[in-house]
Amino acid sequence: MVEYAISRSANYFDTAYMYVDGKSEIAIGEVLKKYPCESFFLADKKTAYLVKSPADVHRLFNEQLKKCQVEYFDYYMIHNINKNTMSNYRDNDMYA
Repeated sequence: MVEYAISRSANYFDTAYMYVDGKSEIAIGEVLKKYPCESFFLADKKTAYLVKSPADVHRLFNEQLKKCQVEYFDYYMIHNINKNTMSNYRDNDMYA
């Protein structure tokens, strides 16, 4: 599907840690590694529900980069803000 989209000039792809039972980042990484990074935009999302400490923020971010097989994300978004995750964002400095 991604290859079809690229062949039709799509260049923005969005994934997240929890999508497709945790397999979305791996799948998008496998497909997009065939293309130069400057030919697409990749968005991923912070994983507040998994963060228990500030160290988790960096560990999870690096894990996401590795799964997506990229050196950077074009967009890295705050995701799923609600009363259950707000303290994780605030207490673990996830706005930086």
